[in-house]
Amino acid sequence: MADHLSALEASADRLLTSQNTLFAAQSEIDAHKKALNAIRIAARDNLRTLNFGTTVGIENLLSQARQDNASVTGAIDQLFSELFLTSLNLVSLSMDIESTIDLAAQDRSNSTIEESKLLAVTLKTKLRRITALLAQLESGAERAELAKLAIELDKVILADGGLVALGNATASHLSELAALRDAKLEMVTELSEFISTLTNQATLRVAEKSISLNKATQLMTTVLLLSFVGVLGAVVAGNSFIVEKQINRRMRGLERSVHAIAGGDLTHPIDVKGDDELGDIARALIIFKENAEELRRSNVDLERFAYVAAHDLRSPLRAVHDLAEWTLEDSDNQLTDESNNYLHLLQNRANRLDRLLSDLLNYARAGQENENISPVRMQDMIEQISTMLDPQNTFRIDYVGPLDSANTLSTPLEQILINLVSNAIKHHDKSNGTVTISAKLLGDRIVVTVADDGPGILSEYQDRIYNLFQTLKPRDDVEGSGLGLAIIRKLLERYKGCIELKSDPEKTRGSQFCFDLPATAVALHEVEADAA
Repeated sequence: MADHLSALEASADRLLTSQNTLFAAQSEIDAHKKALNAIRIAARDNLRTLNFGTTVGIENLLSQARQDNASVTGAIDQLFSELFLTSLNLVSLSMDIESTIDLAAQDRSNSTIEESKLLAVTLKTKLRRITALLAQLESGAERAELAKLAIELDKVILADGGLVALGNATASHLSELAALRDAKLEMVTELSEFISTLTNQATLRVAEKSISLNKATQLMTTVLLLSFVGVLGAVVAGNSFIVEKQINRRMRGLERSVHAIAGGDLTHPIDVKGDDELGDIARALIIFKENAEELRRSNVDLERFAYVAAHDLRSPLRAVHDLAEWTLEDSDNQLTDESNNYLHLLQNRANRLDRLLSDLLNYARAGQENENISPVRMQDMIEQISTMLDPQNTFRIDYVGPLDSANTLSTPLEQILINLVSNAIKHHDKSNGTVTISAKLLGDRIVVTVADDGPGILSEYQDRIYNLFQTLKPRDDVEGSGLGLAIIRKLLERYKGCIELKSDPEKTRGSQFCFDLPATAVALHEVEADAA
């Protein structure tokens, strides 16, 4: 086994070394490919210049030929033939350079050694052809630059550290890696068989020893059982008094304290003491009570601060708005149209900040009230919301649910419906539309669905719409603070509810919000009393 483990360790080291060599070779290959791309771009620029000059020369000769000058016709034919041959050579040179670079840059991670050798011969042939074509071009700066590029191309491809050599080395290393993996698999198989044999032998020996141990264990168990019965009788008799008089009494006191604090009585005393686990629980409960009391004070202070801040900030805002309105209404107003527009913009921003402060106050208060469950007639609530949000009746707001009435949290339900219906109207891409509301009872919850036929909400925005101050359109396009859905989510979390959005604008128009609140069925006498 030691020999096998040593061989496996050596094989793993060789595998790691080969892989590191492959990574290094791949880095060099990537660098050469970047160099090839630079050569390609430079060659294209030079060939484009040469092609342009050849084309201009051919056009000049054709222009002279049209003048029917017989004395120079032979010279023109000769020059035309030379320029045409040059043009063909440039086309062939461009194709050979492009094909050589593409062939050298192709991925050869799965190529065999024979394929790599054949590729090297092909590349050498193409490079010789490029050199021969360059020799047929007329001397010039572009030809000299192309010659430098050809030399650089030959170096990148065929030099000792070029793409061909790196490709051959990569193929060799891949072959070596495959052989190492096969050898490692064979050694692992042999080692597994050896370990299986040792395990079987050990299992047989353990089984033999277990039989002897079982006999001794049975005898020991009999002795211990008799001793345990005697000790247990004494322990039960001695501990019954301690458990009843000490632990149970302290547990009952601790239970009373927990129930009192959970019910909101943060002044209830905690009398359980001691250095054991019950004492630790009592001390932790004292800390919890202090934290709860501090949290309650913080919530009260925060709500008072939010109210005062909203009230104190909205007063100067209204003053700013009124000053702008008085300035606009002043008959002696000598302001320019641009200044008047600025004042209107100031009024709009003041109104927006006023709404934002109001929504922030609503968000801070959301879920703070102890709302009681009461009967709600869904049709009446929807009609009131429709009249408030759409007094011009430009939208059709219907209730089509099978549930007429239910005992539920009326104020949170109304606030959530107002926000959802308001969003459906504000974000609709048309001047009229339809909003459909339905409700049903599932166990002790009322499930309400609000669906519209608007443009819908793309999937990439559906996780962001519940964040604070999040709007899908600029506030200059759609007035809003971005707090409506955040208030809804906070209310639902307060009453252990959730909200779900279904919308796929790529398939169909519209959005559908579904949420739930605590509810029970309405008794017949409650419906009659409500109707009366």
